[in-house]
Amino acid sequence: YNLGLLHERQKNSEKAVAAYGKAVDLEPDYFLGWYALARALENQKQYDGAIEAYEHCVELDYANAGLHGQLGLLYHLQKRTLDAKTEFRRTLRYAPGDALALYTLGLIAEEDKNWPEAIDYFEQLVKKRPDFTEALLHLGYLYNQAEDLKGAVEALRRASRAAPNMPDVWYYLGIAQSERGEFKGAESSFRRCASLNPKAPEPRFQLGVILDRQGRWEESVVEFFKVMELNPKSAAAYNYVGYSWADRGVKLDEALKLVSRAVELDP
Repeated sequence: YNLGLLHERQKNSEKAVAAYGKAVDLEPDYFLGWYALARALENQKQYDGAIEAYEHCVELDYANAGLHGQLGLLYHLQKRTLDAKTEFRRTLRYAPGDALALYTLGLIAEEDKNWPEAIDYFEQLVKKRPDFTEALLHLGYLYNQAEDLKGAVEALRRASRAAPNMPDVWYYLGIAQSERGEFKGAESSFRRCASLNPKAPEPRFQLGVILDRQGRWEESVVEFFKVMELNPKSAAAYNYVGYSWADRGVKLDEALKLVSRAVELDP
């Protein structure tokens, strides 16, 4: 074991693995040997061997929440979803509220499109860590998928309080508010996003749409032309203005040019 530590300090990982392997061969119940072997194999990305070594560790210290969590991560990495869920649930048994376990279980449920279960895990997580912005963003998405727009807006408002200078938070909040018909709130969110990320065309486009839906067409056109400046290949912006002018019977020559440009960009 000590020889293995020495090899690790000398950055000789292969010899370290061999030394740790010899240690557990000589003493099969040697926890530190198995744990060192697991970590060394994991660092070498030899995940099958690392899993086997961690499993030996769990046999020797079953109530160790960290070991179950590490096994869960490796199972998840190898797409062994059921095994990963089992280990993370064991983590929570011995360490209720463990952030990594709750987060990964939430991700797995989200991947499975099990919206209620995913929401439950992420809500447990943000109850423990109210400023966990990424978890709140997931909740916004999940509530939306579950057709709970009120829940989506509330989750994203919490995210905006936790990370007021993160553009994505305001963008997704604006989308949720827009879908809920909260146009004034959506306008404010998209403006905030655009101020934080002035080179991004997406919030400007959404702002243009929201202004149009409020009957503020002239202001809307200003935003769409800003989109064209930021992204000259935005077919959607050319299309939106062109067809809107055509529908209103104004600037028909310019409308035709804009629509033609949109078709060139996106046939």
